[in-house]
Amino acid sequence: MIGKTAKPGSNDWKSVLGRMKRWGVRKWYGWRGIPAPPEKGTTRYTGWWGEREAERFLRRKGWKVLGRNVRFGARMELDLVMRQPAPPVLVFVEVKTRRGEEWGRPADAVDAGKRRAVGRAGMKYWKSLGARRPRHWRFDVVEVVGEPGDQAPVVRHIEAAWTWGEG
Repeated sequence: MIGKTAKPGSNDWKSVLGRMKRWGVRKWYGWRGIPAPPEKGTTRYTGWWGEREAERFLRRKGWKVLGRNVRFGARMELDLVMRQPAPPVLVFVEVKTRRGEEWGRPADAVDAGKRRAVGRAGMKYWKSLGARRPRHWRFDVVEVVGEPGDQAPVVRHIEAAWTWGEG
């Protein structure tokens, strides 16, 4: 931002550092400024690992990643925002990771409140695209069952898990 004044909340370095402090991010790695993974052995680490496994699974299908952990406020977060190649569809992906299925399937944890929050975040993301808004979009759930370090975790993709306004 040489020669220009940055708007508050933009991605200038002071705003980014302030957000890191508020969100409790320990450090940054890589040139992209991606937050470091949580400490190993925690449930946050298992969730982080599950999101990476889900992303890897969808990328193998030929999908393109448009965003990870996109936030709009305290409760409105999109785990993955992706584009399906054919037919072209904007997909908001909720990832649920569990170490086992003793207490039910991971997708069962996506209740009405979570669907409403993801739906609102998806609508905000869609509106932010302006003139580049895609005509078709949907909400998917990816279940990841396993633990970090597993060679072959079980990954299930549920397309069109719910529709806008449901919940």
